[in-house]
Amino acid sequence: MTTGEAFDSTAFLAAAARDGGEGAVALFQRLFEGARTAGMHIDPGAGATPAVVGWCVLDGVPSIAWVAMTRGASGVPCVEVFVADLYARAAVPPFDEVVQALHAIPVVRHSLDAAHAAGVSVRSVTVEVADLVADAEQAAQLLDVFDRLAAASAGTYATFRSVIGAYEWGERGEHGS
Repeated sequence: MTTGEAFDSTAFLAAAARDGGEGAVALFQRLFEGARTAGMHIDPGAGATPAVVGWCVLDGVPSIAWVAMTRGASGVPCVEVFVADLYARAAVPPFDEVVQALHAIPVVRHSLDAAHAAGVSVRSVTVEVADLVADAEQAAQLLDVFDRLAAASAGTYATFRSVIGAYEWGERGEHGS
């Protein structure tokens, strides 16, 4: 596949099976189904590596919650969790509880602590799928965080206006859809 090519779910899951095995496929399927059930939006990524973007609208602004990749920067299947938009709302219920739940996940907390110790501003945290497959409890915790985020965003949902008119993000192909 080439840069700029959109990946449908079949192609994504086939690449996930190749790059991460059946455990990765099962985790990605749970992630996608949970996102759909919770009301998040899912768009196919476009690029040289298969990716899927999960997003929601926070306070009327489209915000990426996660990007699932069959080969992330480390070359293995991963989920990049975008935390910057959550941190911007961390003092406001119910987002405060979402941030606390995210920090309670050891693999996420370890990455955040390492970044903060290095003095790095954290926009996102990458979690390798193999770590989640190996620890079902952490996988369940992360999926629960995404469910909570979707529920929290439902109260702030609004379409937003472009110069063309009102539409939902992804409707015009912002993520290759």
